[in-house]
Amino acid sequence: MILKEVEKGKDALKFEDIDHTFYDRFRNHMIKKRKLTNNTIGKYVSTFKTFLSWAVDRGAPVHPAYRKFKVDEEDVEVVALTWDELQLLEKVDLSANPRLDRVRDLFLLECYTGARFGDIQTMHYDDIRDGVWCLRQQKTKTEVRIHISKRADAIITKYRSIGSPLPSISSQKFNGYIKELGKVAKLDSPFRQVRRSGKTASEKRGPKWEFLSSHVARKTFVSISLERGMRHEVVMSFTGHRSFKTMKKYIALTEKGRKEDVERVWG
Repeated sequence: MILKEVEKGKDALKFEDIDHTFYDRFRNHMIKKRKLTNNTIGKYVSTFKTFLSWAVDRGAPVHPAYRKFKVDEEDVEVVALTWDELQLLEKVDLSANPRLDRVRDLFLLECYTGARFGDIQTMHYDDIRDGVWCLRQQKTKTEVRIHISKRADAIITKYRSIGSPLPSISSQKFNGYIKELGKVAKLDSPFRQVRRSGKTASEKRGPKWEFLSSHVARKTFVSISLERGMRHEVVMSFTGHRSFKTMKKYIALTEKGRKEDVERVWG
């Protein structure tokens, strides 16, 4: 889609035309027209380079300049719940709001397992054997085995007992409802997020609930698991990350956790 936008009004794009001039035009389009962040642009460029490498392997006359296309990657503030915030979410009374109660169940199940929203939505009871969820991740096709904790089992059992699958909801509606849920649960700690597009930085400040989405749950699982002592290789075996470097983007360090580590090591 973006390639079509960049080349609109021009002849069909040829492999040999994908040079530094094209790259500059491609990147400028994503910054000025699409208003995408540098990290999102980096993902597009990385995917495009992977495709071009595939094409080269099959004999396509790709301009060699593509190998030097820069993949932007910047550290950003990770949005994740702390242990105390997770407990606030668990304990808030939603007896009068079954809609938000179902949304909470889905979000917490993500937090307890580290699974993506899409994988939670397609969970089958038959995939859980002897307390282990055998999951083939939709996004990466990676096979993972997730041990079901008591907290996760309570949610799964809740819906099994009423003879229905886990609640089904679109990701768009879920991301809206989870913000509403966070507000009800008073997840009000101040949060600041900076995003860059090209050289332009934009800042957003607000209570943490405004930043909640389905992605936050998976990051919460990683952050809390590591902070509470789970070995990183065990966390990776659940999430499907193949290196600590890629999982590092999911870790939100809290000042409380940093302070406790200093005191544990240095007294």
